[in-house]
Amino acid sequence: MPKVVLVIDDEMEVRTFVAIELEAAGYIVWPAESAAMGLARMVEEEPDLITLDVLMPRQSGMELYRTIKSDPELRDLPVLVISGMAHKTFRHALQNENQGRAEPWPEPEGYIEKPPGPEELLKAVKRILGQKK
Repeated sequence: MPKVVLVIDDEMEVRTFVAIELEAAGYIVWPAESAAMGLARMVEEEPDLITLDVLMPRQSGMELYRTIKSDPELRDLPVLVISGMAHKTFRHALQNENQGRAEPWPEPEGYIEKPPGPEELLKAVKRILGQKK
C-alpha cells in the first residue's frame, strides 16, 4: 500500500514540485494550501507523513506544528518541515517556546530549507518513513 504524504504549503510551486517528486516515487500526495486545510485533512484521515511550511499567512506552520504535537490523536504523525526559514532559526524559536514548559516541543522528524532538491526530499521522506532506498 503506498504511503500518504500531506503537503502543507501556501506556495503553489512548492506544493506542485513536492507532489510531482513524491508521486513519481510512488507516494500518494494530498496537497493543502493552508494550515487550516491541512489540519482539517489530517483530522479527517491521518496521513503517513506531513510536510509543513513554517512561514504561511493567517496561521503559521509553527502554530500548526504546536497544534499537531499537543494533540494526543496527532502528535505521533511525523513532520518534515520544508521552509524558507533557516533550520537554526526554527530551532531557536522552538527552544524559546520550550522555556518553562513541563513537556518541551519535540524537534520535527526532518528539516529541509527551501528550495528543496529532489534527492534531498526523497532521501528525507524515505528516512522518516523507514523505507529502504
